[in-house]
Amino acid sequence: MHYDPVKHRGFLDHIIRCALLKRQKLDQENKCTVRFQHGHGYGLTSTRDIKAGEVIERYEEKAHYLVTKSYVEKNWSKTNKDWFDSYAYAFTSQMQIEHTSN
Repeated sequence: MHYDPVKHRGFLDHIIRCALLKRQKLDQENKCTVRFQHGHGYGLTSTRDIKAGEVIERYEEKAHYLVTKSYVEKNWSKTNKDWFDSYAYAFTSQMQIEHTSN
């Protein structure tokens, strides 16, 4: 940094500018976000106008977990059980699927 003409301050300004530009690009690419609405829980909310036929979220090739209701009841916290009851979908009569973005 000693020989860099912009010195430390210039380097920091550059890094911050890059981070802000990346955030701006990500914001433009995101079509939706998860928001909480009192009385309704969490839901997917549009962040911009969506064109007819446009794919909002692709769940193919994303991680999904198979889990039995009995396992959930025995091992999960109340908050996670509530989420499971609202958002997991049945795969068989004894097994549900939940997706994750992790």
